[in-house]
Amino acid sequence: MKISGLIIIMLCVASTFVRSYNVLHKRINNKKLSSIKRYASDISSKIENINYNSFTYEQLPDETLYIIDGTSMLFTSYFSRYNQNELKDCYLTQELSVKVLKDIKVNPEDESSFEQAVALYDGLVPCGALTAMMHNFARFIKDVKPRYVVAAFDAGKGTFRHEIYPEYKRQRAAPPPEILPLFRLAPKMLEIAGCKCFTCPGYEADDIMATLSKWARDKGLNVVHVSADKDMYQLIEPGVHVMTPWNREIVGPQDVEEKFGVPPHLLRELHSLVGDKADGVPGVKGIGLKTASALVKQYLTVENLYTSLGIKVNYKPMASAREILANQPVLEESIQMKSSKRTIKTIKKEILYNQLADRIINVDDAINKIAAGLQGVQVDPKSTLRKLLSCSTDELITFKKLITLDDNVPMEGINGGNIHSTSYFRYIGESDGASEQLMAMSTSLQAPLALLRQQYHKLDRII
Repeated sequence: MKISGLIIIMLCVASTFVRSYNVLHKRINNKKLSSIKRYASDISSKIENINYNSFTYEQLPDETLYIIDGTSMLFTSYFSRYNQNELKDCYLTQELSVKVLKDIKVNPEDESSFEQAVALYDGLVPCGALTAMMHNFARFIKDVKPRYVVAAFDAGKGTFRHEIYPEYKRQRAAPPPEILPLFRLAPKMLEIAGCKCFTCPGYEADDIMATLSKWARDKGLNVVHVSADKDMYQLIEPGVHVMTPWNREIVGPQDVEEKFGVPPHLLRELHSLVGDKADGVPGVKGIGLKTASALVKQYLTVENLYTSLGIKVNYKPMASAREILANQPVLEESIQMKSSKRTIKTIKKEILYNQLADRIINVDDAINKIAAGLQGVQVDPKSTLRKLLSCSTDELITFKKLITLDDNVPMEGINGGNIHSTSYFRYIGESDGASEQLMAMSTSLQAPLALLRQQYHKLDRII
């Protein structure tokens, strides 16, 4: 009896387990099916919303000038795993190392670390970054097969931006000391590889790229800036594009607007307000991307924004609400008298309103205009107005100058120079005697040169 009872109990437990399993399995399948349906719906929605006006570099016309950010390419190559691991034992020749180390000028604060780096490598200059850069250039030639190509480099000294704003890029760490000698060699190396290079004292590579872009458009060429720097997005317009270096994707106007909330030509206005941490441009404290994009869309320029609000000329920048209320006798007296919270709140509002009235012709009208520009953005118009007034118009105009790319750099041969034909930038492969010239720099440069020849030999592209 005991055994049969135990068997019955076990059968009941097993039956319950099977029923529970079936119910659970059914629920899981239903959830999976629901998830699959949602996924299919999402995919269908994405397919319907595809922007068929977007394109890839393969669809660009042959008459396109590719402008490479050479400084960025050198830095990217230096920090790549390829350089840090496989190319860590590549050096310039003894003769060239002595020459570049003798010519290099180092800032006094970096002199100690530079000397340590030189001693670490027994007086030889590591050049793995140059080799990696040549490989990247060879792959670019292989993938894109450009008819016209040029590279731009920083001059390596202070620029006009440092003159108008000494804090510009000051927060950035100094470049690694071993990369300093390579800045002079990188343009020479690309020239040997058949790519024309430009640099100009007092200007950044971005300005040179903007100038080359303007020149090329005047000559009827399409332009593609090969750069990861978002500052280049302000140049995007019909016939001018930006390509991300690592995946060759083309960034278009819609991509810019989706990311920043404004079209490319308004980016300089946007970043004047929100600032640019990478370049040490502070912008207006407390103004975020959504607020700034809404105001820029409404008023188009920062100058028009401040003029429309009726801000008085040469007004004194406004402190934060906390700082304004910190030393107000009327408020302190009310608090000591233990006035009601409503009374204290009213006094605070009056103090802050009077601060606005000192700087704006019609406070209520300015607040209404801010509110109209911020429709759909959950921020307080009055608070936004106070934040805008914390920055003087002179400061804003300075920020705008820092962010705006100069497309009129006085480069040799371009502006009023002797380069009149687009054929100057025609890519036909490495220059004569390239192998010998690169061998004199480093034996490690022979491998990327061989890759370049394999993919795109100059004899294939002679006009």
